[in-house]
Amino acid sequence: MAMLAAKWAHLDPAAAMSWASALEGETKEAILPTMAMELAARAPGPAMEVALMLDGGQTRRDVLSFVSAQWAGAYPKEGLQWLRDLTDPELRATVEHRMMMAVASDHPSDAANYVMEMQAPEARLESMPGIIQRWVQIEPEAAADWVRGVSDANLRTASLQPMLRVWAQAAPAELRNWWSRQPEGTFRNEVASSMASIMAATNPSSALSYAEGISDPQLKAVALQNLSEP
Repeated sequence: MAMLAAKWAHLDPAAAMSWASALEGETKEAILPTMAMELAARAPGPAMEVALMLDGGQTRRDVLSFVSAQWAGAYPKEGLQWLRDLTDPELRATVEHRMMMAVASDHPSDAANYVMEMQAPEARLESMPGIIQRWVQIEPEAAADWVRGVSDANLRTASLQPMLRVWAQAAPAELRNWWSRQPEGTFRNEVASSMASIMAATNPSSALSYAEGISDPQLKAVALQNLSEP
């Protein structure tokens, strides 16, 4: 029944939505989740309408998360604009993170810029590392240059560490070349300090080289002291 309802929704969305909205009880809870998830890939808007018809509870949250992620992955700009316009805080809490991760899969810069619009600092800190990790896999220098421009020190640090770990594992020489081109200053020192810590266990000579490249005397002393400890 649910599969037939999903096919019907593809052919005649208005009629199918009207029928679905009249369902009640166990029939509603049995049909709507499958209907919404089957619709999600090809018609995410109607799929979201169906998902929102579900009563509250874990099933509703799971279906909303799935549908919203499909929507954001297929139509990132439309999905992010829907998030921007969303006024229901409970619904936002359910779908926002999944949608951003879906957008970040192929459009990480859009996801990162959306995070910067978020009002809650803790939400930004939670979301940004995963987005930056994805971005650095696709466009490492673009991701790194974007992180450099983040003015919030806490958010920059939270983004920098996971980004450097991914990049250092995938292309350490490329990372080193990028770092060497950075102008003297706070960000260059932050990268060097982080890399000294990251490389300490696997490549001590590289870690030492980064530590010695720190221009801030106090930060350099701390990095070298950490490397000297067993």
